[in-house]
Amino acid sequence: MLLVVPVLLLVQLGIGIGIYRSARKAVTIERNNNRLDLYLRTNSKYVSYAESATREYQLTDDIKYYESYLIDLDEWKKNEATYDTMPAEIKRADVQVIQDLSHQKLAVTAGIISLYKNNAKDSALNLGKSAYVHTLMDSVRGKTTTLRNRLTDETATARAYVFKLIYAFVVVIVSLIVISLFFAWFIYRTFNQYTRNLEQTVTSLEAANKKMSELNDGLRAANNYLEQLAHISAHDLKSPILTLNGLVDMLFKSGHASDADKEVMRLQKKAIAQMQQTNNGLNDILKLREGLLSKETISTEPMALADILNAVKNTLQQDIEKSGARLVIQLNGLDKVPFPFLYMQSMLFNLMSNAIKFRSPERPLVINLQVQQQDKDLFIFTLQDNGLGFDMARNKGKLFGMFKRFHPQIEGTGVGLHIVKSIAEAFSGRVEVESEQGKGTIFTITIKNPSVS
Repeated sequence: MLLVVPVLLLVQLGIGIGIYRSARKAVTIERNNNRLDLYLRTNSKYVSYAESATREYQLTDDIKYYESYLIDLDEWKKNEATYDTMPAEIKRADVQVIQDLSHQKLAVTAGIISLYKNNAKDSALNLGKSAYVHTLMDSVRGKTTTLRNRLTDETATARAYVFKLIYAFVVVIVSLIVISLFFAWFIYRTFNQYTRNLEQTVTSLEAANKKMSELNDGLRAANNYLEQLAHISAHDLKSPILTLNGLVDMLFKSGHASDADKEVMRLQKKAIAQMQQTNNGLNDILKLREGLLSKETISTEPMALADILNAVKNTLQQDIEKSGARLVIQLNGLDKVPFPFLYMQSMLFNLMSNAIKFRSPERPLVINLQVQQQDKDLFIFTLQDNGLGFDMARNKGKLFGMFKRFHPQIEGTGVGLHIVKSIAEAFSGRVEVESEQGKGTIFTITIKNPSVS
């Protein structure tokens, strides 16, 4: 049913084009026929005038009728010249018949006048009264009248066709108005129904939103409680761990421990060190979270990349020398980045530290760092190493989780990549990883300028 309106519009358009073309055609036909009709009336008039002037000249021998004959003949010739200048599409074959008869009739009048002037008045009179002359004049008049009537009929037919198209056009317009009114009523009813449904939906959403707000308040309170608990735990665990570490040192140095006891204490020291690393990692994450949630820490002041990289290399200097790692750094003409110094240092430190920590014993470590500015406010950091790598299909889903580790034989807390991901997301960015076990890993970090993120 929805197709009715466009179909009617197309029909209306087609009829409109038809009316336009037909109207142009009708106007052309009427204009051409009027020109022909004028020519025929003028032709018939001057032929008749010439005949009358000839007859009067014979009866009265008055020179003025002869002069009138000459004037009529001249006007007839002008009319013939006008016909000759008409376009070919206006001229018709049946006009030629009338022209031939007119020529014959005028030739007869010229003959009558010639006989009259040569004192053959009886012959001139007999020729003028002959049946041939009368028949000739009647033919001119009859054929002229017939053709003029035909032209009138053609004009009337063209006009009638245009009026039929206009009538059809009006019918289509009326139909379109009626259908449009029906659709307007249908749309109005549908809109009212939609409005009622929307009001009901809004009411339901408001109720759900109120309930969600209550749940959100509860979750926020629970989250604050858990965060405070994490702070308390991280702070309060620090002292017992240090105390336990001190007691184990005292027992180890007392001289009363046997070799078996010393082995147990060595394992205890290792467990205490792991606890310290985990607690330190928890503290780092809490400090990072507090910093990223504070708007004051998000500075758009451009920082020198060289300074950030030097700080990272100085911190990792011993590890770099010990591992024999070779750093390949490509800044691609980028001198500064509009990010906080500490966050950029932390992100690059954790990525390089992981690359060094998880290097392969089978080949010298090479770390490639590339920094690019894709457009005015988008920056890409890519760090690639040739280390141990890991199984992407097996471990990708838990790669950035807290305290997640894929190489238990290597010391670590498993919080470095979580920190990197947190920093990237704070700047409306993302971290992408490609890795193959035994070949190495590629980290691609995309972050936005803080002023637009």
